[in-house]
Amino acid sequence: MKRKVLIVAPTQGVYGGIEVTVLTLAKWLAAHSHYEPVIAFKRVSRYDFKEELITTCEASGIRFHLVERMSRDLLKLIHSVDLVHGHNPSPDVFLMAKLLAKPYLLTTHNYRRTSSSPGAWLRRMLVHSADYRTYNSEFVHKTWETEPNPKSAVIPTLSELPQLPPSSYQRKGFFFISRWIEKKGVRELIQAYQLAGLAPDEWPLMMAGRGPLEAWAKDYIAKHKLQGIHLLGFISEDTKNDQIARCKWMVTPPNTKEDMGLTPIEARHAGVPIIATRDGGIPESAGPAALLCTPGSSAELATLLRQAAAMPKEEYHARAQQGKDSLSSYLKPQSIYAEIYDELSQ
Repeated sequence: MKRKVLIVAPTQGVYGGIEVTVLTLAKWLAAHSHYEPVIAFKRVSRYDFKEELITTCEASGIRFHLVERMSRDLLKLIHSVDLVHGHNPSPDVFLMAKLLAKPYLLTTHNYRRTSSSPGAWLRRMLVHSADYRTYNSEFVHKTWETEPNPKSAVIPTLSELPQLPPSSYQRKGFFFISRWIEKKGVRELIQAYQLAGLAPDEWPLMMAGRGPLEAWAKDYIAKHKLQGIHLLGFISEDTKNDQIARCKWMVTPPNTKEDMGLTPIEARHAGVPIIATRDGGIPESAGPAALLCTPGSSAELATLLRQAAAMPKEEYHARAQQGKDSLSSYLKPQSIYAEIYDELSQ
């Protein structure tokens, strides 16, 4: 009989990085382990559950619940399982798990902010009180822990890595996908593309995602009569994988102390090299072959776009292969979580 594990994570209601991670792990557990996963996405205040999240969860075939924090539904779910795998420190999940004597693994996706506030103290206590804790990047890990601990580990964020691109694809241009909010590099990338002055047909910039900066982007592109930038809006996982397979470079330029990057990992797996910023955990996920620049600098990013466009084929293919080959020493197998669950269940 399979043991039940509740994978619970906060959500802003959209299908983003943490939601991808949770669903990917749950599907692997259901198919390959002796654990039966149950998902709970806990709504963050001021956000609503979006249809894209609901339909993606339904399509996964995994039992899922959309819950409120400190809710009776959440308590019932924790009571019904054998152990709890929380994502990011949440007082309600921690207290309910401890109250019901459930083993508790915590995965922390966000770096520790420097603050002496009661909230910061509480988050630190929650992280260090977990029965086992994992972090999605070495950058995040070092902000929470300074000494080695047998009950903690760095495990890069999981995703369903895309299939290798068809050999018939003729790769072209750049691809960007993210939430369209400040600090994710939307403004800097559009302005960098403008500065780079590349041939729009040969070096198009495909930009996917939704968010408040969409209106700004459309106005800026129209005002400056920019050619070659294509705004795709929200796209499905299959479409995202297809866009990765068709581009020559993935561009990931945040300026927000990004905890780690999921799409650079997906691109490397497909043999697509990365242009990124030296921001938080991004260099880790972008890999040793990436082209890197200062976060927030459109001028430096434009230089990298031109460098990428002018790169000889031999260097390009060498970088693509190095990025892909180095994933084997960077990623951890998804079975590692089942092993941690086994350890906690003893």
